[in-house]
Amino acid sequence: MLIAMVACLTAVAQPPGSNPMGGPPEDEKGPVRDWIRTKRIGFFTDKLNLTPDEATKFWPVYNIYIKEIDDLRAERRADQKTALRNLDDMDDAAIAKALDAEFVFRQKELDIEKKYLAEWKKVLTYKKVALLLKAEQEFKIWILKEWKNHGLGPGRAGDGPPGPPGGPQN
Repeated sequence: MLIAMVACLTAVAQPPGSNPMGGPPEDEKGPVRDWIRTKRIGFFTDKLNLTPDEATKFWPVYNIYIKEIDDLRAERRADQKTALRNLDDMDDAAIAKALDAEFVFRQKELDIEKKYLAEWKKVLTYKKVALLLKAEQEFKIWILKEWKNHGLGPGRAGDGPPGPPGGPQN
């Protein structure tokens, strides 16, 4: 298990200034994040068939959820970069601490998801909450395909969001 965790940590190692997801460097992500946010809204609105009342209640809660998850993941990326930069010089105790930090991150992420699952149940039907969880998985796959299909990624000419913002084409 230790070998698998170290392999996971080293798998995200990238040259300085690059992004493991194949997008632009961290400080250039504003337009990409806006594009993804716009695509997510269109995708979820279509998949969940939100009523105007549901949308008014759901989106503010969901946006806070995304902010909390993004902040947690940004903290994780910073910790991982430090660990990966120093991996060759780390002793077993330091590596064990880094591995433990990964599980702490996963638990924090799960705690956030459980917290917002309860919040979503207050504003959506249980069926729509289940559809939301399904839509999140589908969106991840869809957005990665969009990124790939438009030839985006490091060192490629199209290092930005594909096409004008809007809902996904089904």
